[in-house]
Amino acid sequence: KGLGRILVAVYGVFALSAFARSAYQISTEFSVAPVAFTLSALAAVIYIVATVALAMPGIKAWRVAFAAVIAEFVGVGCGFRTVLRVA
Repeated sequence: KGLGRILVAVYGVFALSAFARSAYQISTEFSVAPVAFTLSALAAVIYIVATVALAMPGIKAWRVAFAAVIAEFVGVGCGFRTVLRVA
């Protein structure tokens, strides 16, 4: 129970920071890197979905949270692969 609350709090911080960062980037510098900033906004949405689903009880919420976390890992993996390819 306590670990679950910590996880929800951590994902809440991720969601808030990703949303704030993407909102700022899109509103001030969108023309510089539109794909990157759109993906940043997508990450914010995924974090928000994960946070809400993790906070809710039930198997359906758990499945939604699991799917959101898997989507997050896929996105991180793609980004990491891109960084390795450039280096």
